[in-house]
Amino acid sequence: MPTIDDFLPKLTAASGPASLTATLPRQFSVSACGPYPLATHVDIPGNANGGELLLAFSDISVSPVKLVSIVPDRDASRIVVTLAPMQLSGTYDLFGLESARVQLDTGGLMAPLTSFAIGAGTADDTDPPTITEKQYDQLQQANDQRTQLNQTANGRSLLDTFNQHNDVYTEIFNTNSQLRTAWIRGGATAEMSDYTSLALDTPGMPVNPQDKLFGTQQWSYNRNAFTQKLHVYYACQTPYPDAALAALSFQAQVSTNTQNTQQTVVPMTAASVYDTVNTAPPVSQANLLSQTQSLREALSRIADNSHDDTDLDLCVQHGFIMDADTIVRVQAIYAESLRLHDPKRRLPLHSGPFSSSLAESRFVFTLSEQPDGALTLKLQRSSLSVPTLDLDRAQWQGQAGEVARSRLGNANFIRGILEDRIASQLTRVLRTLASQEA
Repeated sequence: MPTIDDFLPKLTAASGPASLTATLPRQFSVSACGPYPLATHVDIPGNANGGELLLAFSDISVSPVKLVSIVPDRDASRIVVTLAPMQLSGTYDLFGLESARVQLDTGGLMAPLTSFAIGAGTADDTDPPTITEKQYDQLQQANDQRTQLNQTANGRSLLDTFNQHNDVYTEIFNTNSQLRTAWIRGGATAEMSDYTSLALDTPGMPVNPQDKLFGTQQWSYNRNAFTQKLHVYYACQTPYPDAALAALSFQAQVSTNTQNTQQTVVPMTAASVYDTVNTAPPVSQANLLSQTQSLREALSRIADNSHDDTDLDLCVQHGFIMDADTIVRVQAIYAESLRLHDPKRRLPLHSGPFSSSLAESRFVFTLSEQPDGALTLKLQRSSLSVPTLDLDRAQWQGQAGEVARSRLGNANFIRGILEDRIASQLTRVLRTLASQEA
């Protein structure tokens, strides 16, 4: 089996199939960002009603991507990759979505708008966001689970699928207010998070208990977990079909391999979950498409309200509880996704190119040898910093332009998203090279 000592000379060589110099692309293409809500209502020229104000970024790229150096750190299990200065470029669109003025704020967008405003520097631009001690502990616990999953081929495959669509899943929670509302509804998800954390620290304690209900809706662990995956599916269905299929396929595999569904709870400890992951037979993408085709067609008809009882019966056969309340929620999530991503609904305000010069950046990665001989890699830290984006904001006119400038500030929240996505491009290249060595 290859070791880190075997891999590093190949990775740092000037040529070869495992050479970063030879395989590093000359450009990173970054997935679109947004649209992000900036205000619940502004006046829009030429439209009597006005509407919601949003900002989106597309056609984002970073180039030229040039390797300055790749060297082992003081610790032999770490490498430091240095990239030459690069240019970040793309296009932005500031636009409205028609809506009547709301006289009373009913919650809606205000929670995300507050977080965006803080991230954009309208509060204290020098203070990073803080998390509670409990949130920190649960984050560390989640990292521990990733470390354990990395130890087997099936676990790595699961993580690879998540990593492939992680930007999308982050994006839909940032932009789809109906998804966020469904996620926090009744408090079940928050209660389940705390319970899962306790179960992971308690040997023999089932992660999905048969005798405990969660939230004000008093749902089982399975019912809420599977329902939330369904919500994610509908948020992704039109703009991000591959991510939607991944969410649905994961649920289908859980049902097949553990007999757990929304309606049926088969209690499993953390140890039994890992055993199931490690022993589950591989499923090809073609088989997943075939196995879920009829279900996906039924879910699509439910989304546009053209379904009948046959579609609802099919959902039940696949373990879904598709009652009237659920149908209303998934249709709202789907409609919000269409509203955000349909160009025909947009009322254009300002658009144009944007660019930013990125200084030379260092990325520190940790390499690990897994028990089965595989090599895995994790980004530890990075000096990459996206400066203030040049969006030609001085040209933004009217109330919409004034509000947008005020809400954006230094646009730290957008810059942070871009930094994460650029770094993830390099991480994926290195992970591919490491996985090929196994």
